[in-house]
Amino acid sequence: MKAKSLFFESHRGFTLVEVLIALLVMSVLSGMAWKGIDTMIRSKEYTEAAMERTLKLSVAAAQWEADLQAVYTTSSFPAISFDGMNLRIVRQSDKGAQVVVWSVQQGSWGRWASEFTKIRSVLQSYWQNSQMLQVNTPGFVSLVGDVQGWQIFCFRGNSWSNCQSSGDRENGMNSADNTAINQEKIPLALKMVLDFRSSTAEQPHQLIRSMVIPGGER
Repeated sequence: MKAKSLFFESHRGFTLVEVLIALLVMSVLSGMAWKGIDTMIRSKEYTEAAMERTLKLSVAAAQWEADLQAVYTTSSFPAISFDGMNLRIVRQSDKGAQVVVWSVQQGSWGRWASEFTKIRSVLQSYWQNSQMLQVNTPGFVSLVGDVQGWQIFCFRGNSWSNCQSSGDRENGMNSADNTAINQEKIPLALKMVLDFRSSTAEQPHQLIRSMVIPGGER
């Protein structure tokens, strides 16, 4: 009988305190594991968002450079004009000429482009209409968000200056159609400084891109 009693004593169950301690340890470990998984998920989402943003910036900057590569000079209005918010560019292709506007509207950097035309008066109307551009204007495409503002600098006379300042102008008469010429010369290069909002950094992030313009003043 004594041996049987010892046998049952060696197989007794856990006490209530031991069960509670085990549950506490398991809950702590589960919490730590969940926190680690949540951190991994957030890191993945942040990385994917950063990659998508970088891709959008690359595509937009490439289009911006392509517009400047195709600048079209006309005596009717400036080929390049910046008013602090909108950068207007007259560009040409095999289809004709068009007016392109790069603008910061309601925290978004975007692009608007008119139809191509080979009629001078129609192109001039596009230019005039582009001065009333809004974020809800049909054809305006928002490309990059969280934009705080931007600046455009022109390279003239061996130095950079704000493109809003007065540039060199060519005055006179056009012998071809006897119209007045009051055209701002195309700068040798353009530099864009795009500021982005940041909730963590004291200074906003910036995208700086310089571009030599074909046919610009020497």
